[in-house]
Amino acid sequence: MTANAARITAVLGPTNTGKTHYAIERMLGYRTGIIGLPLRLLAREVYDRIVKLRGPSVAALVTGEERIVPERTQYWVCTVEAMPEGLGPDFLAVDEIQLCGDPDRGHVFTDRLLRARGQHETLFLGSDTMRSAIAAMVPRARFLRRERFSTLVYTGQRKISRMKPRSAIVGFSVDNVYAIAELLRRQKGGAAVVMGALSPRTRNAQVAMYQNGDVDYLVATDAIGMGLNLDIDHVAFSSLSKFDGRRMRYLAPNELAQIAGRAGRYMSDGTFGVTGEAPKLDGGVAEAITEHRFAPVRKLHWRNSDLSFRSVADLIASLEAGTDDQWLTRAREADDLSALKSLAEAPEVAPRIADAGDVKLLWDVCRIPDFRGISAGEHAGMLERIFGFLHDGGRVPDDWLARQIQRIDRTDGDIDTLSKRLAYIRTWTYVAQRKGWVDDEMHWREETRAVEDRLSDALHGALTQRFVDRRTSLLLRRLKQKESLVADLNDKGEVTVEGQFVGKLEGFRFRQDASASPDEGKTLRQAALQALKPEFHLRADRFYNAPDTEIDFTDQGGLMWGETAVGKLVAGPEPLKPQVEAFVDEEAGPDVSQKVQRRLQHFIDRKVATLFEPLLAMQKDEALTGLAKGFAFRMIEAMGVLPRDQVAAEVKELDQDARASLRKHGIRFGQFTIFMPALLKPAPTRLRLVLWSLAQGLDEFPESPPPGLVTVPAMTGAPESYHTMSGYRAAGTRAIRIDMLERLADMLREEDSRGGFEAKADMLSITGMTLEQFADLMQGLGYTAERDEREKAKPVDKVVPGAEGAGVPEGAGEQPVIDVAQTPPEGGIVETPAPPPADDVPPPTGDIVDEGMAPIVEEPPEEPQAGDGIPDVPAEEVPAGTAPDAGLAGPETEVFYVFRWGGFARGGDRPRRGGKQGGKPAGKPRGKPKGKRGPNAKPETFQARPPKKEKEIDPDNPFAAALMGLRDKD
Repeated sequence: MTANAARITAVLGPTNTGKTHYAIERMLGYRTGIIGLPLRLLAREVYDRIVKLRGPSVAALVTGEERIVPERTQYWVCTVEAMPEGLGPDFLAVDEIQLCGDPDRGHVFTDRLLRARGQHETLFLGSDTMRSAIAAMVPRARFLRRERFSTLVYTGQRKISRMKPRSAIVGFSVDNVYAIAELLRRQKGGAAVVMGALSPRTRNAQVAMYQNGDVDYLVATDAIGMGLNLDIDHVAFSSLSKFDGRRMRYLAPNELAQIAGRAGRYMSDGTFGVTGEAPKLDGGVAEAITEHRFAPVRKLHWRNSDLSFRSVADLIASLEAGTDDQWLTRAREADDLSALKSLAEAPEVAPRIADAGDVKLLWDVCRIPDFRGISAGEHAGMLERIFGFLHDGGRVPDDWLARQIQRIDRTDGDIDTLSKRLAYIRTWTYVAQRKGWVDDEMHWREETRAVEDRLSDALHGALTQRFVDRRTSLLLRRLKQKESLVADLNDKGEVTVEGQFVGKLEGFRFRQDASASPDEGKTLRQAALQALKPEFHLRADRFYNAPDTEIDFTDQGGLMWGETAVGKLVAGPEPLKPQVEAFVDEEAGPDVSQKVQRRLQHFIDRKVATLFEPLLAMQKDEALTGLAKGFAFRMIEAMGVLPRDQVAAEVKELDQDARASLRKHGIRFGQFTIFMPALLKPAPTRLRLVLWSLAQGLDEFPESPPPGLVTVPAMTGAPESYHTMSGYRAAGTRAIRIDMLERLADMLREEDSRGGFEAKADMLSITGMTLEQFADLMQGLGYTAERDEREKAKPVDKVVPGAEGAGVPEGAGEQPVIDVAQTPPEGGIVETPAPPPADDVPPPTGDIVDEGMAPIVEEPPEEPQAGDGIPDVPAEEVPAGTAPDAGLAGPETEVFYVFRWGGFARGGDRPRRGGKQGGKPAGKPRGKPKGKRGPNAKPETFQARPPKKEKEIDPDNPFAAALMGLRDKD
């Protein structure tokens, strides 16, 4: 059968009619065949199908950038532009023949319609709009109508946030596609991206994510309208206009229908609509799409295929030749013709054109597509360089081609950078595919293909990283499939669901991953909490059975299980009966919440019962009656610490029996405070402060002082009664622990507070203060402090006469006592751990161990012995140890304070200098007068051991007379 007698059939109809599938079946029924497809992506898809059916040894793939041609090729799958001529196949098919009306590529499709034929059968596949044109241009063609397998319904406008799964959103610019994909990532977990500029490898990887359900949304350009078969239920247009390379224009109804028809594959119905800023479709347009009624194609874009290569001018003239056919219109100037005109005027090209072969070579070079999309001048410059290589040497030099490829072979960079590199490598892939243009064609085809594959994988990874949240998409898919999610919790509390990190479980509250956007937060929380329900119950059981040693409270009233907050204390009906509030997510369920609540309440109840056992025992003591019972109630209300001035009248009314009954419970009646020493320990003090803060309704709880310190800095601006609740009394700039204050008061009773007294070493020792700081403390306690100076006397140790071992200081090797006349060393307070709280009985004077400053002892120098070799001191020389200007400087002075009782103002901690309280003469501590002291009075030093016995002076010593004179003077 000759080509003229071969059967020509136009298989026309809307999308989803199985036209491409029909053509493949027909081609495989012949021994050889060629099928031309509009896109490289679609060509690759059809090639893969044929390879799967017949094997790779008989199928060839030929596109501008890809050429796979086995020796025994029977079936050729090509882009329409790359369809080989002169093969004479049994079967030939051209898909999407309605592109004859496309201004840019239409002339290629028109040429195939007019000239491409199979020996036995030719098929033209496309839209019904081509029926009249085909009938006019190919009179022998017969027509086969294919009906759509499913219906298509217009659903109007819908927000992207409400887009249903398995939807494709179409944009007509790269920026628009990226913006939509980014929005879908935040709201829906991500989207696959399909654009015509993607390599087949990248496109297939993106489509695979959509097809296998990793993502439920697809964002694409109008490339999906060209036969890409995807499982799409809904197509949404984000715009109804696009830039066609020359101007912005609205899409025609048949162009919209080509894209919308991707929805509802095979027997599944589909829907389409608009979204974003796209206006609603006109009712007539929507109806035309659903009923597949469009205006027929009236003009086919055409370019003369009968070319003359006698000269460049003749070639240009033949390409620009016109036609008289009413169905044909001359195509607008294409990129290859523009490049030809540019190179024809290049000074380096014109001298090389000598014959038709040179003209044909120049035309072949000009047909290299401008994949890079750069300026026409740069593209023409590259073509000129390639033509020069091919004309002069017959090949593109390997080293030059290698440098071009090496510059591109990098996988770093963002999406735009990788996309540009892919466009660049397509140019060199095209060059490598041209027969005879490079020395080792197979090597360069493999090399350029390998680079394209690496860039394609990198681009797929970059697209996925930017537009797909695998975590959210995975969890969404599992939730949609109603599968049980597997949650894992490591020892750090990190929660992973199906291997994806979603947050941390802190106690019984789930803390969502902060990197998750608000839009995806709901999904993450839903997935995590659904998977964590069993873990909540297991953890609640472990917590309920945990010992009290694993639970604690914080200074701010928080309740901790290990290092995790599980609740907080709230005020109860009484200060010693606090309540708890558990931190449990509502999704954990009421059983978990109640179990945690009960365990926390048990803990704090036992903690109060243990630390405040003396108070609770006193509360239950039925033997207490009358005034004693009332006073016990006041102590319970105050949680074991009461300033005496607040209950002075009540204390005065207590008889000795009542006091004795209260002392049995550990109450001590001090001069300044009534307290229970057992409740001044660090643990009860810490809990008392928390319970008191709860009862006072404080927003921020003050912290308890560090344990073991006698004095601490007084907290300015602290809530009233803070120092009392913390076991201290504010006095000046410091606060002193109340039990140590009572010990100091015992010492002060022995002093003449009316006549005045100086601080003793024991007083400084138990407070750990310098003399200046002690003076400030005493003023805070109601004393006056008179500061003065006097001549400093040299301390002399007293010897205990008649002691054993006369001449040896008593207590040698023991810690000496500080001389009160000396000022303690600089550096401030020596905050040493204090002794445990004392009981109600004052300790006898002299039993207090010195806990303050390091001792300072001055011992006289040893007397020189005879024969020591020390020469006599001439009279005019100054004796050793004496300052040369001692006579001019005068005597050394020291500071001292005289303290006298000044009294308190009513109801406060601050002293009132007037010495009266409540209008009556202020009371004063009892004590015996010690005699008046004046500014010239010498301080006395005391030592617990006798001083060393002075050595006898050797009369033979040449300094004997001088030494005896000094001793007599002392």
